[in-house]
This record gives sequence, C-alpha cells and structure tokens, in this order.
Amino acid sequence: MTIERANAFKILENRKNAFLDLFAGWSDERLGARPEGGWSALQVVEHLITSEHGTLAYLQKKTLAPAETLTVAGETEAQTARRLMLALKSDQKWEAPQVLAPPRGEFSLDRMSTMWHELRRGYEALLQNLDPAYDYRLVFQHPVAGKLSLLQTLDFLEHHIQHHVHQIRRIVAQ
Repeated sequence: MTIERANAFKILENRKNAFLDLFAGWSDERLGARPEGGWSALQVVEHLITSEHGTLAYLQKKTLAPAETLTVAGETEAQTARRLMLALKSDQKWEAPQVLAPPRGEFSLDRMSTMWHELRRGYEALLQNLDPAYDYRLVFQHPVAGKLSLLQTLDFLEHHIQHHVHQIRRIVAQ
C-alpha cells in the first residue's frame, strides 16, 4: 500500500472508531430513538455503512479496467473535491442521495460495528493490492459531486463520517 493510501486509510479508520465511540453508554432505546423528522443514531450508522459498501463495490468494479484507460484527475476534479469536503465540514442538512436505500435501523450497534469492521477489511485488501497508478485516476462517481480519484474518494469517506457527527449532535440535543 502506498504511503498516501496508508495514511488516508488510517485517518478513515480513526474517524470510524471515534464516531462509534460517540455511542459509548447509549442504551438500545436511545440508539433507536428517532427525532421528529429525522433518523435514529442506528440509522445514521447504517447509512454510513451502506454508503461505504456501495463505494467499495464501485471501486472494485472500476479498478478492473487497466489504470491507463481511466482518466487522470485534473484541476476541475480537485476543485470539485475541495468543494465537497468543505460542504461536508458544515452542519448543513441534506437529503441522502436516491442511489442509497433509506436506512431502516434494524441491526444492533454491535452488529453494525462488526459489519463496518468487515467492510473496512475489504477496503484494506483493495488498497493493499491495487497498483499505485490508480491513485489519481477517476475511479468513483459521487452522486452529487461527480468523478473522484481514489485518494479523493478516501477523503470523501472520512469527511462523510465527520459530517454525520453533526447529525448525532442534533440527535443528542433533542
């Protein structure tokens, strides 16, 4: 795994672990409680896992093509990625993209933590075995921002988790 990938993956793992730590001491009832017009904490976790699962599947499919056949990310994509990351740093609310099924919150936090851990092992395997030539190639189609490189995609996933911290804070406030 390249140093950049390893660093991005470590940051992503740390963000996931910190996110899950937010729920230490929460009862099952509190985890499943839905604020008016919003998602429960369990639904937020499920949304993140579903999003990451779809992203990994897309990356796995896209990287079946030889790297040299994929477009190299340019300044346009870099600007788009920066705007996406800035937007995700905000506490602004958005509707989830329609490509994702609405979260149902059916699984326990323990079960979802295990699912997320297993999913991350899939990311780790991809990142360890993928030719470094893919790092700056456009390998992911974000439903709103458009095409992202592999490293921009990892950055998106990290910021996506951070964005949902705002949502958890709103749940706690209610």
